Amino acid sequence: MQVHPTQVQWMRAVRLAAILFPVVLVACSATNSTTGSNPITNPPPVNAQTTYSNAALSGTYSISYVASPGNSGGLENTGVGTATLDGNGNISAISLETYWTDGGFTCQYTGSGTYTVSANASGTAKIFLTSSTTRPSGSQTCTLPALEFATQAAQQGASFFLNENDGNGATLISALKQ
Repeated sequence: MQVHPTQVQWMRAVRLAAILFPVVLVACSATNSTTGSNPITNPPPVNAQTTYSNAALSGTYSISYVASPGNSGGLENTGVGTATLDGNGNISAISLETYWTDGGFTCQYTGSGTYTVSANASGTAKIFLTSSTTRPSGSQTCTLPALEFATQAAQQGASFFLNENDGNGATLISALKQ
């Protein structure tokens, strides 16, 4: 069986993430010998924004995600792309390329959505994605249901995280402002 170059790139990225995650986790959980503090439970003070709102998330963000079975018809998938947030609760210009690890194929999605950010930086998001890509079986397009997430803004809006909370699977999205 011939493996497509894109599959090789995705497999390498997934393997690298699997190798680096434990290393980063161990490094982050180490105790500081000088202060005796743990950086995970006692993070250093930051120039913290006291309150957040939808306006905290504004601009174009690079996004990456990983999803476990449930939301995708039982197939694991990972993806990268971009999304534009307007600071008023609207997400536009979502563009994703997804690699379905169990199925060995790639789908391109476009979409839009909405979000809310409360004063404590938490919130919600709902994303609608469409695709004209046909799965290798040729019988259906790469469809996904509307996805609902818990949202957490960070770094005064320079990044945010989404955690799927709609019962269709487990998807974790991280985003960094471009």
